[in-house]
Amino acid sequence: MGRRISLFLVVLMTILCAGAPSFADEQAPRLDVVVTQMSPQYVTTTGEISIIGTVKNPGSSALNNVSVGLWRDATPLTTPAQLKTALDQPGGGAVSNASGASMNLGSVEPGETKNFKVSASLDPGNDSEPLWLSQQDAAYRIGVEARSDGLLVGAARTAIVNPGSSATTAQLVVLNSKPALNPLTHTPGSEPATADLLDADALSADLSQRLEPLLRAADSSDVLVDPALIDQLTALGTPQATEFLTRLKARISKSGAYRGLYNSPDVATVRASGTDKWLDAANRVDAEGVVERLPLIVSAGEVSGQDVEVLAAAKPVAVLARNLVTGPAVLDGVRLVAADSVPSNSFSAAGMRARQLIFGKENPLVTLVASPQAIVDSRSGWLETVSIDGLLSCQPESEINLSSTSQPSKMPDTEVLSRWVTFTGNSKNYQKILDSVANAYASSAFTGSQRDAWLAKVLEPARALDNPNAVQLLATDTVTTSEKDNALPVTIVNSTGSPALLRVRFDSDNDQRVWINDTSLVELDAGEQLTLRVNPHSKANGPVEVRAQLVLEDGQPIGEPVSFLVTATKVGNVAWVLIIASGAVLLTVTAWRVHQVRRKGSTHVED
Repeated sequence: MGRRISLFLVVLMTILCAGAPSFADEQAPRLDVVVTQMSPQYVTTTGEISIIGTVKNPGSSALNNVSVGLWRDATPLTTPAQLKTALDQPGGGAVSNASGASMNLGSVEPGETKNFKVSASLDPGNDSEPLWLSQQDAAYRIGVEARSDGLLVGAARTAIVNPGSSATTAQLVVLNSKPALNPLTHTPGSEPATADLLDADALSADLSQRLEPLLRAADSSDVLVDPALIDQLTALGTPQATEFLTRLKARISKSGAYRGLYNSPDVATVRASGTDKWLDAANRVDAEGVVERLPLIVSAGEVSGQDVEVLAAAKPVAVLARNLVTGPAVLDGVRLVAADSVPSNSFSAAGMRARQLIFGKENPLVTLVASPQAIVDSRSGWLETVSIDGLLSCQPESEINLSSTSQPSKMPDTEVLSRWVTFTGNSKNYQKILDSVANAYASSAFTGSQRDAWLAKVLEPARALDNPNAVQLLATDTVTTSEKDNALPVTIVNSTGSPALLRVRFDSDNDQRVWINDTSLVELDAGEQLTLRVNPHSKANGPVEVRAQLVLEDGQPIGEPVSFLVTATKVGNVAWVLIIASGAVLLTVTAWRVHQVRRKGSTHVED
């Protein structure tokens, strides 16, 4: 049994739900094919199937005589092995000859996007052009292909199912949102957040457009609540947010409610960030403790055996794993359950139907619903729903089979974060801050490029340090010194929006003659400037160039250095002149001539 399901899940990981085929020659003409809608998502005996989408020319030359055609492979797929073999085939199937099954788009210019819609009858009694997808309890390959002058230049494919008998699934509505609280300024679960830490407009839109229908769906389904969402809505504080929280608390008080990890991190993504204790940042409840008493379910994405060992410390009642290819199992005391998200794209959701049919005959999938479209896509007359509690009560299998996990890219810009944390004098908490950022960065609520865009916004304060003038070291053009007072004033200007912890380091070209001790660490508020007075020391007469450089607590330089020419006139007493870049030579010569004139005057007096 485990072997059959293992083969099936491997197939599912490689289904091309939407996208162009892979071309060996990157210079070959191609079109990016994106299917935005397919209706219906499974075979019926009446009506027609339609596929809607776009083609885009990413190249530098126009493609002529472009057409899009609907194709299908009428070979019924009833086992995981058959499905794997069929979907591994590079080509498509037979293009339908039905009148609406192809569409001519003409020329597609470079960068241009055009829409298409193709359709064909599902009625098996249609004598003109049946699709021959008639065998029940089977899946079929189906998709579209784009051609230019007869040459295949793009394609998209999925699987469509013809249900017969019922299959079983467990549904879990996921209430979360993209991280909106800045982990650089907010410790998850430790204190109430304030509204200025989040994008109120974006969260309000998400609340009305996505979260409201999901909460309504949760009234008749099990629900998984991200504690971060409660902190975000509390910080938002609008009447709509308050009313939503009231209803959410009422739903939480009933059965079938679970809490997730803070910010809903994808385990493989957060693992790739290289943080050792990310679970400490993720296994938190909201500041009010609304979900504190709820059992923990970790929607993990893909997990490895090592991940399960880490997650065991949180004592979840279940870990939902996309790459579990056996039935419910127990590893390191953690119950693993196979799960996958219901795609919000109906074309991709059709592939989910095939998974639910074949997988759900013996080991039901937990289907995760996180969008209004997924609510619709999760409904089907041939699917029977069981509760999460019912699924967890099943006897676990002795065999555990986790397919290999993907390797997401490591979270970028950790060195930028490290520098900023040291700049602000918070280096002792760097690991906690890194874990919080990595946990939010890995949120499964992100789609596409949203993750990197979020990180860029979070790191804006840290990126301010890339500007060489973010902090500056200044000195006055002239200074009056005497044997009693030869102090050198230096001013530190913090132009950033963050507090700073800095010191001034001095490097002498000849520290046997002249030197200046480094300053102690000094604190500056955002936008503050501070003047220090330092004392040069000497052991011998003569000029020596000294460079002053702002450094962080760990000695890392920041800002531009400033150079001085320090002239020792008597042992123990020092005169100095700031070298200005545009007139360094002139100032040096002038200082030397003044010195000579003084010596000559002194000689005349003695005479």
